Amino acid sequence: MVNSSVSPNAAALFKNATEAYNTSQFEQAVEHCRAVLSALANVKKAPESVLFDKVYERMVIAYQRLGDLVSAQAVVDEWLAQTGRDEGRILAIIQHCRVKDFAGDYEDATRLADEAIVLAETAGYGQGLGFAKRARADILWKLGHTDDALIYAESALELLEQAEDLEQQSAAHVSLSIIHHIKGHFYKAIYHLQQSIQLMEQLGQQYELAITYNNLGENYAQLYAMDKALEAHQRALDLVGIESAHPDLIRNLGMDLIGVGREVEGREYLALALERGRHDPDLIAQTLYSLADVNIQAGLLDEAEQQGRELLMIANKRDSLRHRIRALMVLGEIASRQGDYLTAQAHFHDSSMLAQRSANNQAIWRTHAALHKLMHDTMPQMAEIHRRTAAEMITNIMHSIEDDDLRMCFQQADIVRLVLEVD
Repeated sequence: MVNSSVSPNAAALFKNATEAYNTSQFEQAVEHCRAVLSALANVKKAPESVLFDKVYERMVIAYQRLGDLVSAQAVVDEWLAQTGRDEGRILAIIQHCRVKDFAGDYEDATRLADEAIVLAETAGYGQGLGFAKRARADILWKLGHTDDALIYAESALELLEQAEDLEQQSAAHVSLSIIHHIKGHFYKAIYHLQQSIQLMEQLGQQYELAITYNNLGENYAQLYAMDKALEAHQRALDLVGIESAHPDLIRNLGMDLIGVGREVEGREYLALALERGRHDPDLIAQTLYSLADVNIQAGLLDEAEQQGRELLMIANKRDSLRHRIRALMVLGEIASRQGDYLTAQAHFHDSSMLAQRSANNQAIWRTHAALHKLMHDTMPQMAEIHRRTAAEMITNIMHSIEDDDLRMCFQQADIVRLVLEVD
C-alpha cells in the first residue's frame, strides 16, 4: 500500500498511473508518474517516502514495456540520484540490472544483481532480496545455468511470499515456469503459470497476464496439446491486442498460424516479432530460431542456415548456452538434410554436450533423438543407444504429467512415438 499522508494529491495521481499501467497504457502511465513527481516536488522529505520510490519503479518498468531502454536507464539514473531510502536505492539497482538484462548485457546485469543482493541482505530487506534473487535467476537461465537459476528463483519466491508482495510473487512463478520449461518439466511449469495467473487476475495487470498466458501456451505446445496452446495464446492476444502484444506472443502466434497451414500470415507475424523485439537480443534469438525451424520444414535451407549462423553469433557474443544449443541443432538438421552426415553428427554432439552442461533436458532428449535418426541406417547399434537415452528421458517427462489428457497428447506426438516405438 502507498502511504497517502505524504501527499493525498500525489497518491491519487499515482493511482491513475497504476490504472494506466494495468490496462497496458504505458505512455500514459509515464505521464501520470511525472505528474506525481511534480506534486511531490515541494513536499518535505518526499524522497524518503515509499511513494517516491514506487513512482520511479513504475516509470522504469513502463519504459521497459515500451521497449525504450534508453529512457528506462535515464529514469534509473535520476532515481538513484534522488532517493532518500536504502530500500529505494536497492530497488533502483535492481531495475538497473533489469535494463542491462533486457539489453543483453549479462555481465553488468549480473554485477548489479549481486550488488543488490548484498545490500538487501545487509539491510535486512527481505522483499528487495527476493526481487534481486529473481533478477539473478532470470540472468542465469538466459545464460543456460538452469540448476543455479532454480535455486535463486525458489529462494526468491519464498522471500516474496513472506513479504506478501503479490506482483513479485507472480513474477517469481513465471521465472520458475521458464526454468522448469527449459529442464523439460512442462507440467511443473504449467502449475507455476497457473499460480501466476491467479495472482495477476487479483492485480488486474493485463500485460503481465498476457505474458503469462503466452508462456502457458508454449508449455502446452511442448506437450503437443495444440488446442490448449492456441486457446492460451488467443487469450493473451485478447487481453492486450496486437498493437500492444509482447514480441514473444507475436512469435508464438506466427508459429501457431504456420502450424494450421496459414504460412503467409504466420511469416508476417514472425517478421513483426523480429521488428518488435529488436531492442532485446534474447527475443531476436528466439525469433531467429523459430524462423530457421520454419524454413527447414519448408526446404529453404539457405535461409535457415543464414538464420542459424546469425543465432550462433548472438549466442557466442552473449555467452548464452541456451541459444548456442539451439543454433547447433538448427545447423545439424540442415547438414543432415544436405547429406553432410559428419557435420550433422558433430553439431548434434556439441549441442548435446552443451545441453548436459546446462541441464536442458528438453534439448538433451531432442539431440539424442536427432542422432538416432541420423545414424539409423549407417550405425544402427549407436543409433539404438541414442534412442534408448532419449526414450528414458521422454518416459520421465511422461511420468511427471499428472493430467491424463495432456500425457496422452505428449505420448501420441510423432517425434515421441518415433523414439518410443522400437522398429
